[in-house]
Amino acid sequence: MIRPTAMLLPLAATLLVACGTDRPEERLESAADNLAATTLDIDGVNAEIERIEGSLESLQKERKRLRAEQRTLEQRVEARATDVAIFRFVQRELLELDPLRNTAIAVTVEDQRVTLWGTVERADQVDSAVAAAKRAPGVAAVTSHLLIDDEGPAPTADSLAN
Repeated sequence: MIRPTAMLLPLAATLLVACGTDRPEERLESAADNLAATTLDIDGVNAEIERIEGSLESLQKERKRLRAEQRTLEQRVEARATDVAIFRFVQRELLELDPLRNTAIAVTVEDQRVTLWGTVERADQVDSAVAAAKRAPGVAAVTSHLLIDDEGPAPTADSLAN
């Protein structure tokens, strides 16, 4: 990019050369031509500066928009990572608690909200499962869709023999 001050140098050189000619009219005409050319060059440079500044402003707006989108995505990743950690914690708790060992409880976690699904034999198992889910760090809420199977487990051959 040519700077406006750099364009003044040819003008000054032309004026000095023009001073060496015999006729003042020629010097004046030559200086006027150089001045007009330099003015056009300056106008061109100014237009280029305005175009670049417009592009820069546009890029800055796009950068700001992308930064905001990045923050949103980072928050989603953090929430998702937290949801996965909560899911693993609740699953481990449900597998390790004696009253819940032989139950099939499904767990879903979304936005730090735990939902429990499945069928258990007794109401105290529902309470144990909900309490285990609430103990997980970062849990915002627990919803239980656990059903109680009043019939209990199907009898086995061993239990019928007794």
